[in-house]
Amino acid sequence: FWRLYHSSHGHGPFSGITFALPSRLAGTLTRGMLERIIKAGDGSVLPQKSQLDSADVAVLDASMKRSDSFASQCLNAGLLCVHGNFVVEWIAHPGSPSNHFALFSTHPGHRLLALEKRIQTALA
Repeated sequence: FWRLYHSSHGHGPFSGITFALPSRLAGTLTRGMLERIIKAGDGSVLPQKSQLDSADVAVLDASMKRSDSFASQCLNAGLLCVHGNFVVEWIAHPGSPSNHFALFSTHPGHRLLALEKRIQTALA
């Protein structure tokens, strides 16, 4: 799907979406791996220690609690907070609503919702 989508639309699965990543992630998906996947899909990753207000999605470590410094900054910025597997699932299952992956009752912003709509239209 993504290869055809890219050839007909000119962009990948994360086009126009900016991700905030913590400095370290535990588990099989490392920060470096997620950065490469996101950038290969035409998304962008904020540099560490950046202002979070320009991000759309925050990837949290599975062990993070609401009270964690990075998580609370992301919540205060109003970002959709997800686990790292969201990135893989978004690619593996095009059209899956991002709110299915939301942590802490967060919601996707307008850019991610617009991208979801374009993808769902392409799937139809």
